[in-house]
Amino acid sequence: MEKTTIKTHVFEYSKAFSAFKDASNQPQTEALLHQALINGLKEKGLVNCDQDDPIRVADICCGAGDRIIKYLRNIQFQSGIDLIAVDSNPDYTGLTDNDSIDHKQDCEKLNSTNGIAGDNLYKAMQAKIIPLNNYRVLHADVMKCDITRLLRGSQTGDRCIKDFKLVYLLQCGYYFISSHHDQARFKELLDKICSDLLSSDGVAVLSHCRLKPNTNVSLFNYATGKTKSLIPTPKECLDLSVHTSVTNLCDNLGLSCFDIPYTAYLQLSPQVHEYKEIFKDPKRYCELDNKPDALADFYTFLFTYNRSLDDLYCDKSSRGLSAMIDNTFDIIDSNNRIPIPGVLQVILNRAASVDDKIHVDELVQKLASQ
Repeated sequence: MEKTTIKTHVFEYSKAFSAFKDASNQPQTEALLHQALINGLKEKGLVNCDQDDPIRVADICCGAGDRIIKYLRNIQFQSGIDLIAVDSNPDYTGLTDNDSIDHKQDCEKLNSTNGIAGDNLYKAMQAKIIPLNNYRVLHADVMKCDITRLLRGSQTGDRCIKDFKLVYLLQCGYYFISSHHDQARFKELLDKICSDLLSSDGVAVLSHCRLKPNTNVSLFNYATGKTKSLIPTPKECLDLSVHTSVTNLCDNLGLSCFDIPYTAYLQLSPQVHEYKEIFKDPKRYCELDNKPDALADFYTFLFTYNRSLDDLYCDKSSRGLSAMIDNTFDIIDSNNRIPIPGVLQVILNRAASVDDKIHVDELVQKLASQ
């Protein structure tokens, strides 16, 4: 076999995730839906601030900080935004446990030493992409720390944060409900957010993928052995979808939770069909090395399968490499791309009024029907 840059013995997560992000329009789809949501809530009197009071926002599991920037574009907050972003990945925060950065103190260092999230937020503030007055990046594992103490004890600018209008948990719920222990901790996290952090007219916004047939999520669940067949049963679609677990936790906590389903897509290169047989045969991977579009498609597939190539190739079952490639192309042929089924979940403060609940329900139903 000729030498290739593709590593077959390990799952190259970073390359696969990068390719998947580039192929996906999910952040843009979610951002447009979110902007309509928040503007609609503002019209109904929620998530508003006094004229001189910046809106207070928390982004939990912020990642690179790019998603929250997309979410908050094209939304008018007259007095700006004070943001606290939290993550446990030092590549994103540039920090270690219990450290933080404040743009007023460290902005001159952000481009080199303080992590991807701080860098992206700093650039967004300088370019006025969003009306960001102040921000702070914290390094913490929110499943292990006291989120109330962490966020209410932090400051942006000169004032102490006591009430948040918006708290985000974006595309991270999957990691929180992988075990009964983690579900218990996540339930505690939701309880504290909605009881101790949100203002009475504030909302928590969560986003997840949903398990539906003939989608990237059904491919993932079948390739990794979570479903019994390629077409998941209705029960599997409920049991393996994060939003179902969140809904159940909210019911247990007595919290009002609303769903806005949507569909995004993975867009592959126009030439993707030319490489179908090459994708199945590691001996031919050298043919992909000088074809960046083909490599991007290939790594997008691998992120969906979430397994090393050696593991997939040695598996001669219907979950193996050849079969999964065929399954993926069947979906592409039916849709011209690969659907990503998602959902935004809106959770209200525990003390939300009946009128606010009615307003949110009406708005969510309107957005879900569009």
